[in-house]
Amino acid sequence: MPVRISIRPEKLAAKVLVDIFKMFCEAYGIEYRERYDGRFLRNLGIKTLRRRERLDYRPCLGAKFFGDEIREDGITFHGYSDPEDPKWQERDGLFRERVESYFRGR
Repeated sequence: MPVRISIRPEKLAAKVLVDIFKMFCEAYGIEYRERYDGRFLRNLGIKTLRRRERLDYRPCLGAKFFGDEIREDGITFHGYSDPEDPKWQERDGLFRERVESYFRGR
């Protein structure tokens, strides 16, 4: 299930996008790579969302990270580590918890 953040796409900071992706990586057991992931998200990734286009990023073989349903009132994020992951609900819940906690503290 996607997690929704209430930030207008043009107001989303690149650092926040990278932080959300890092939480995704932690929840799904994916290694975050600054050289590739961070660079992509701070450049093309944030530009894609600000243009109100769907972010569709593959951090590693089998995994996908999405930013979509981009509207005036927010963006949703979701993804998977493997399409056949039997623990996807657990990982999805952990990702949601981390993102919600991150924004409660802001």
